[in-house]
Amino acid sequence: MKIDRITIIKMKSKLFKASIYITLLLLILELYRWYLWDIDERWTVWTFLENKAHTGLLWNLLLGWIAVFVGWLVFKSRNQILTKFLSLVWILWLPNTLYMVTDLKYFRTDGATTLLHEIVFFSLFGITGILLFGLAVHLVWLKTKFNKAWLGIITGLSIFGVVIGRVLRWNSWDIFTDPQKILSFFMDLF
Repeated sequence: MKIDRITIIKMKSKLFKASIYITLLLLILELYRWYLWDIDERWTVWTFLENKAHTGLLWNLLLGWIAVFVGWLVFKSRNQILTKFLSLVWILWLPNTLYMVTDLKYFRTDGATTLLHEIVFFSLFGITGILLFGLAVHLVWLKTKFNKAWLGIITGLSIFGVVIGRVLRWNSWDIFTDPQKILSFFMDLF
């Protein structure tokens, strides 16, 4: 069955809208979590920013959206060299979308929020990561028309990136900011 371009655009639009709505819902739920978490303190934006435990989930959500934005730039690019460079940046940022599924370290069990709230929150967070992954891949697919084998390679590289981020604690931008660390790691392997 062949899907026409109008159907693809409608699917992309629905996926994008669903991602936006779930992201907004996550922001509201996370603000509620922060409020419950710091109920004993005077709650301000500054106290929130000082506590890194609060910002982890939203930081990862932002990084996931950056992958979608770079995918959109690839889709809109008319210059072949720029498209290749943006595709490289996109493949480096893409694991951030799936990384959100692994953010269970922020799961609260201290009674500040209800178990139901945490389950719903982290389920939505994981679903959002998967939606952002699908949206980012779809945008680049519209431009490049890569086949199923490439989709498997991209997914495998993304999963590998999640493992590197979770286990080795590397970031997407480390290849630009600290390439020596990455090169020395791979040189030590061989």
